[in-house]
Amino acid sequence: ARNKNNEAIALFDKMAKHLAFSVFNTAELLNINNIMLCGEMFDYSELFLDTFYREINALKTDKSVKFSIADVKNAATGAAMIGINRTTLNF
Repeated sequence: ARNKNNEAIALFDKMAKHLAFSVFNTAELLNINNIMLCGEMFDYSELFLDTFYREINALKTDKSVKFSIADVKNAATGAAMIGINRTTLNF
């Protein structure tokens, strides 16, 4: 995809659409307003993030869901970071 291979670009677009749909449904189901995206796939974010945001914005017109991207490679680490942040803000 980075070498402008159209088939690879199409796969990233398809993945971004599925990811956006999954994230949107999860946010709606659990009433989540802040989402941290992280993991190894974000090493390739320049290949799909625009499509992801476009799809999310098409699904969620009120723009209430906010995203941040962490450079951690492990989703569990990202979840722990959120927990630490919430815990320290309550003191």
